[in-house]
Amino acid sequence: MEYLQEIAARVDEKRELFLRIEQVSERMREASADELAELFAERGELLEQVQALDENIKELAKGDESILAALANKSEPETLEGDLKKIFEASMKVKAIANRVANGELIIKEHIEAERDGLREKIEEMNASSQSVAGSYMRSVKTGYPQSLLNKRPKII
Repeated sequence: MEYLQEIAARVDEKRELFLRIEQVSERMREASADELAELFAERGELLEQVQALDENIKELAKGDESILAALANKSEPETLEGDLKKIFEASMKVKAIANRVANGELIIKEHIEAERDGLREKIEEMNASSQSVAGSYMRSVKTGYPQSLLNKRPKII
């Protein structure tokens, strides 16, 4: 039953990774556009580690239905004892954290859209101001230069 303790330890590691994912996700709710890219990369790396742990856990379970049921929280908790109960409880904690992260995704999405809209607005303001600056420059050149020279055209006839 040593492999059950190993599985329980891996599920605890998975819980720790999900806690870190949750922390990164919370930071994403208020991050600037520049910080968001870094946070997405960090969260992606953590999710890859979770995926690797999942594969390791499945290998350790060796297709044992009671372990797989405990991992999937399909067992009756009252019927479980020892390491299987630890696996079940740890798996429940992981799912609770994952659920909180998933529920926060809408807030992150709204924040990203607000950041995007703010950047778009700044770009539009910059474009408008640069066009007005260019127009002002053109008018100043035209008003400062003698009009007779500007309107002088070569005679064709």
